Amino acid sequence: MGDTANENFWTTFCRYGAIHRCQPDASGQNQDHRCLLVFVHGLFGDSCRTWGQMPKWVLENAELDLTAISFSYPSRPWHRCSIVQAADDLKSWLETEFREYPHVLFVTHSTGGLVVKTLLVNAANEHQAKRSNLATPPQTDSLWIRTRRVLNISVPHFGGSAVVSRGGKWLYQSYYFCLAPVFAFARFLSQGNRDWGKNQIIPALAWGNPQLLELENEYVARLRQSRDSNEIAPVVQDIGAKSDLSVPYTIEESSQHVFIRGTHKSIKIPRRVDAPIVFIGAELLRRYGGNPGLDLVRFALSRISLVNRTLGTERLIGSVATDSEFEQIAPSILSSMAGTQQAVTERIIATVQRGGLHPRKLLVTGAAGVGKSSVLRHISAKLGLNYLDRPGTATPLPLLIPMQQITVSEPGDSTYTWDMMWQWWLNWGKSLHPEANCSREWLEDQFRNNSVVVILDGLDDFLQNHKSVGFSSIVQLLRETEARYVDNANLSIVIGIRNTLQGIDKLVDHPRDIHEIQHLTVAQAKKIYPSCQQWIESIEDPELMEFILTPLILSNYEPDPSCPISEGANSQSALLCQSIRTLLSRSGLVRTQIEDREIELEHLGRAMMVIAWLFFSKARGETSIVVLQREAVQFHQRWSTFFAAQERDHESFYLESLAPEKDDILFGFSLAGNPRICEDLLQRSLFVPTSSGVVRFRHRHWQEFLLGQYLSLCIRTRNFEELGIAAFHTRIYRIAGESFGDRMLTENGVKALFQNWSKSHNEIIIGNLSGFLTWTQTSIEPGAVRFLVDKLEELEPLSRLVLVGGLVYRVLVDHPNDSSMTDIRRALLPRIQELAHPKSSTTDNCEPCSLSWMYLKAFSELSSQKQTPVDWPGLDFKDDQTLKVLPMVCSTENGNYVLDQRSTSLQASFLASIMETFNDARLAIRAVHYLYYLIVARKHDVHFVGLSSELPVLLAEGCEFEAIIKSFDSVPELLTFYRRCQHYHGVLESANRHYKASP
Repeated sequence: MGDTANENFWTTFCRYGAIHRCQPDASGQNQDHRCLLVFVHGLFGDSCRTWGQMPKWVLENAELDLTAISFSYPSRPWHRCSIVQAADDLKSWLETEFREYPHVLFVTHSTGGLVVKTLLVNAANEHQAKRSNLATPPQTDSLWIRTRRVLNISVPHFGGSAVVSRGGKWLYQSYYFCLAPVFAFARFLSQGNRDWGKNQIIPALAWGNPQLLELENEYVARLRQSRDSNEIAPVVQDIGAKSDLSVPYTIEESSQHVFIRGTHKSIKIPRRVDAPIVFIGAELLRRYGGNPGLDLVRFALSRISLVNRTLGTERLIGSVATDSEFEQIAPSILSSMAGTQQAVTERIIATVQRGGLHPRKLLVTGAAGVGKSSVLRHISAKLGLNYLDRPGTATPLPLLIPMQQITVSEPGDSTYTWDMMWQWWLNWGKSLHPEANCSREWLEDQFRNNSVVVILDGLDDFLQNHKSVGFSSIVQLLRETEARYVDNANLSIVIGIRNTLQGIDKLVDHPRDIHEIQHLTVAQAKKIYPSCQQWIESIEDPELMEFILTPLILSNYEPDPSCPISEGANSQSALLCQSIRTLLSRSGLVRTQIEDREIELEHLGRAMMVIAWLFFSKARGETSIVVLQREAVQFHQRWSTFFAAQERDHESFYLESLAPEKDDILFGFSLAGNPRICEDLLQRSLFVPTSSGVVRFRHRHWQEFLLGQYLSLCIRTRNFEELGIAAFHTRIYRIAGESFGDRMLTENGVKALFQNWSKSHNEIIIGNLSGFLTWTQTSIEPGAVRFLVDKLEELEPLSRLVLVGGLVYRVLVDHPNDSSMTDIRRALLPRIQELAHPKSSTTDNCEPCSLSWMYLKAFSELSSQKQTPVDWPGLDFKDDQTLKVLPMVCSTENGNYVLDQRSTSLQASFLASIMETFNDARLAIRAVHYLYYLIVARKHDVHFVGLSSELPVLLAEGCEFEAIIKSFDSVPELLTFYRRCQHYHGVLESANRHYKASP
């Protein structure tokens, strides 16, 4: 009766064994079409009778139906077979008929466990060989990667018991000696159908067989290697029989070894449906069957492994011999936790596994380049491996969102929300792995009821790419999420962000939830990166040294005397330049012949500029290689047209300045559009693949440096039309200034810029020029300074305000290396005096007058000349003033004020400029006037969505920004102006609350 029921369970039989297919009409059972259960019998067994009713009862007990197979291999004394041969047959079956199953669970008995172990060792060796080749994509079909659990039942890992195995070996040798001719004759008569001969498995089971010991050692080594590399590896659990005469009964320290009553034979054949072996098998299936989280973790681990291999970050920086020196570095945030990459990783994992009373928010921060993303990837990988080992509702499920890769359209009338973020994640995941079975409803259930760790990597890059999503919007998003899932005490959110962003402590509830990755000491750098010993002591600037003492620079920097940046190793830009040149020189593309020309490092650098610009100008987090190539061709054509126009219209400048380098520039640009060169560059240099044919920058430092180089090139070649596409930010302006070097901005160059601007009146062109002049000490010809000042009246009020603010800032800074400061002050002061008088000014806009008046007073205080002849013109929020201001911060369409991409970018740029005041109080006058513009936009409800949450941070009573304004006591009227802004913003907030409360 039992055999009949067992045969009914197996639906198909073939030469490799028996198969039970997942039944589509199975009632009362969940189904899983991605999990495969594999039974492998032992010596003298077969695919059906060995297991009895166990397979059927295990599935019924688990209330789950899935595909199960029972492998059959020659195991009788007269069968010609070996462990290696059986493993090879099992591999053939699994990799052909069952290749599509990503989760494989083995249940083995006796020598079946040795067969599976041999199979997995061979699969691990093949996987490691492919993995060591960075050119090959990550392998997900390897049986080593696909195997989740191996449940070994009475497996003789080191051979059978001494008495049984030695006696059995002697008896079998006698048996084979007598019957060997019969076996050979039978094989001949059957033409191989009866494959009779010597069974190599029986003598291999001798106790202490060196081959079995070697197999065990190699298997353990492969497991350890995978775990150390945060890669998927099988989990093994051994079950022994206490009355087993064939396999020795030994108690081991491993918690994975369980002993139950029974003999070597009876332990695997249960007599009742609730037998211990059935319970263990059903519990195993319940953990792995029907769980979409397994696929999510598997895909994530595959991506993480590829990224870590590409970046060389497979191991974290931990403690070294100079720990005492390391602990002398204090964290930048009071009361926060600080440590090495390894220490931060371990603390975060311990915290999320410990659980709490409510959802937790944890912050991983540090300076640029210390390895925040590396730490977050390792956290995700370690938690993911733990989840694959013990899947279940109580085991933390890591969900990693690489926010630096998010490219989204503007959120429209709504703020950026938790649901929008996860919808992007689901769409992104589906594009990478269409077979993933994950829905928004399933995710929501995890967030509400199960242990989940959400990891938000690259939040600062996300905010940089999407300026309309303000920092306060993210703070609000996290608070709303915490309230939404307040009943799930096992939900954790881990956030990665630079420590230079203002107010990052607001992302968490307590400073102890902030974990800062510290930069290295010089002693540690020498220990971990020995090559730096030759040059690191020559760095004297403390800020530059802090920049250097990060894995990003130390792992890539090699001194290069041919670096085109003239300041050598005395600037961050020079270090970045030499690091990028090192990476490009390793790409194997230098000296390559193409189009009858030899590629030099400078050509590759210009190709990288093109790619950086194509990322930045369209706010991309990641992009397709094919799209980049196509756009790079268009970019090259645009520059070719520009050079042709310069040769036609400005022949002398062209011949003197452009012609000598035109061919090199265009050749470098053309490489980005060359399919082979572009693909090699993107795979071998500054980028990391995020999916098939899609890449992102390894680090924002590289992109910012290349953009600074490009901005410098545009100004140097007078291709000012390029400056009107997108607004840069402070760090890029500074890098551009360092790249510009000792060159001088000439009067003819400024005239060319204004000639270009006059065709379009594109304010971004003037804004980028102002930013370049503000944040650098670039030399300007006296004639160019006078020309700029004389043109102020022709500019739009907003452009005038930006340019005046930039030039005045240079005067206030009074940098000793600024050779043009005196010329700027001499030319600008009389014009500011005119602008500061509303009656003498040719404009009827009050805000440039107010700005000029305050700067004039600040100048008077600096020069000890108390001469401010008239009262402050004042600014208020009456309609007659705000309606004049409004067109400067929004656009008009059919007589209506609207928010378009240009005005959104402008408002977000104003907000970013205001935030710079936290680092330099000398920007306070300009900042409060920018704040006035934003409040006007808020008043008329024509503003980007993040503004509503950002303004309260700047205008709250007693906030840090207020303290900065109070400290600027040389112009008391600035505080008066700020108080007006505070008051009117309060009026707007009160009206908004009343509106929301109204039915």
